[in-house]
Amino acid sequence: MHMLITLVTPTSGHTSVMGHDVVREESAVRRSLGVVFKDPALDERLTARANLEIHAVLYGIPRGDRERAIEQALTWASLTDVGARRVRAFSGGMKRRLELARAIMHSPRVMFLDEPTLGLDPQGRRHLWDRRAARRRHDRADDHALPARSRGVRSRRHH
Repeated sequence: MHMLITLVTPTSGHTSVMGHDVVREESAVRRSLGVVFKDPALDERLTARANLEIHAVLYGIPRGDRERAIEQALTWASLTDVGARRVRAFSGGMKRRLELARAIMHSPRVMFLDEPTLGLDPQGRRHLWDRRAARRRHDRADDHALPARSRGVRSRRHH
């Protein structure tokens, strides 16, 4: 997984994600991905809103679209009323929902989820899987417009 999300450089072979080479097109690969690690990746000293703002900047969400994207993410995570609170005051489930919202706020084409429901309550789990199912239906509708090589992750090894 670390190679596919460009944290580790491949030592041989060729790997692409959504048609982008993980070595030569690192930025394009990262823009196409949403990642939720098993371990928390939020800055607990910051507010939920500030964590999402950093993510929006890192993923190139245009300045004029950031506030809307942040609001949508907070709404999706059912955290609108606590967006100004520091994350360290959140319950484990609230933190996990924020991480999931952060991972999807830039509309990635590929998601890497390492135990995504860890720490979620039953309602949060249902919400995650409903969102995933809706995204898959949307992607299938758009899939015919993508070249075959751009439909996901490809990897091959040269001997």
